[in-house]
Amino acid sequence: MTDNDVAALFILVLFGGSIAWGIANRVFAHQERLAMIRRGMVPPSDTRRRIARGTVEWYGSGDSARRQLRRGITVTFVGIALTIGLSFIGYQPGDGPFGMPSITPGPWLLGGLVPLFVGLAQVVTALLVMPDGGFRSHEPLTTEPPEKPEPTWGERRISRILDPEREIPPPGQPPARP
Repeated sequence: MTDNDVAALFILVLFGGSIAWGIANRVFAHQERLAMIRRGMVPPSDTRRRIARGTVEWYGSGDSARRQLRRGITVTFVGIALTIGLSFIGYQPGDGPFGMPSITPGPWLLGGLVPLFVGLAQVVTALLVMPDGGFRSHEPLTTEPPEKPEPTWGERRISRILDPEREIPPPGQPPARP
């Protein structure tokens, strides 16, 4: 086998394997969904279909932004680790001034710098989108019990059902129209 054959086989296995994995993943997900339906269970909604319809709310809640922040921090640290690991490719002992070792940067560092800055972009995006700016506000603790709010009409109705002898006060006047 020549070097060209090995390279062609590697590319074929790399791309063919990932395509085969994707097809197998879809087939198994479909079989699982059909088995759930056969057993009378309601399968969860398919996110791919919601993405196609445009009904997925990516950054609508703080939870999705927190997930984005978590992913961004992970990718950032992976990028830092790759950058540190790949920086030793340019290590040359004794070439620096006074016989000190030197590290020559090269294009191989892009393998670590790209995920580093992609992760930083995810972190910045998550912090900009979070409703509370990424920080959870904590209310100061008080010793006084909280005030009980006025019951809503529905709560009064439920209390009437639970206690039929109790009289229900009529709802308040509707607000005046401007």
